[in-house]
Amino acid sequence: MFRLTVFLIRLAALFPLSFLYRVSGFLYCLVYHVLCYRRKIVSANLKNSFPEKDRAEIKKIEKGFYRHFCDVIVETLKMLTISSEELKARVTYKNMEVFDKYYEEGKHVVALMSHYGNWEWMSGFPLVSSFRIFSVYKPLKSKVFDQFMLNLRGRFGCRLVPFKRALRHILSMRKSCLPSVTAFIADQSPVREGSYFITRFLEQDTPFHSGLARIAKLDQYAFVFMKMQKRSRGYYEVEVVDISSCDTSTQKNEALDLYVKHLESQIKEKPEYWLWSHRRWKEPPGVR
Repeated sequence: MFRLTVFLIRLAALFPLSFLYRVSGFLYCLVYHVLCYRRKIVSANLKNSFPEKDRAEIKKIEKGFYRHFCDVIVETLKMLTISSEELKARVTYKNMEVFDKYYEEGKHVVALMSHYGNWEWMSGFPLVSSFRIFSVYKPLKSKVFDQFMLNLRGRFGCRLVPFKRALRHILSMRKSCLPSVTAFIADQSPVREGSYFITRFLEQDTPFHSGLARIAKLDQYAFVFMKMQKRSRGYYEVEVVDISSCDTSTQKNEALDLYVKHLESQIKEKPEYWLWSHRRWKEPPGVR
């Protein structure tokens, strides 16, 4: 069954995006109105994050999110066949001078990303960068789909690192003279007790991974936030925001705090483009 599904996905990826966006419209009706996929979670997340908004405003954001969510599904499928030229035209990068500076200095970079816009399309970053690019990911339970996603995300030269080996990988990179970028989607919930710090985010106490604070104290590493914006359907712009201009010796989580503030500001501006369907505010690990 899994192999049949993968075959059908590959077949669908052969169609142009103009056709796939029609499929997205059908998926929206199915996912939102028929299956009601995680609607209770989405509604609760939005209400808690925007207590000042009335029911009509929340509903508008909710529908906008599901429409965008379905676009992300078909755009991700298209990653199987999209050309490097088309991907570079659809995802542009702003303020790349930040990376140029760190490359010349021979520094390694930790790029903090989020579930905003279409994070999967940023796997094309090696097409525009001189760095070696690594991306941290959480393996899927299905080996077939896990290998499928590995092939998709690595198609343009991005190397995948399992989450459990991420810290070890980053520390080992210090021995290399070739600068690297390791990308994290940092707005995921921590899974291990003691591996998080709690800060105020979208009106709620929210746990974030704190393991990166150890890396922020190392001179060999710089931190940036990859701020992705959706300019129009199928077109995104990523602004590189330098968040390493802080004294990490005085406040070890400062780079992560800056990331959280930038992300919160981005979400409040256009909330429909963030992934509201994940259980972001589960009970923190070890708390009862």
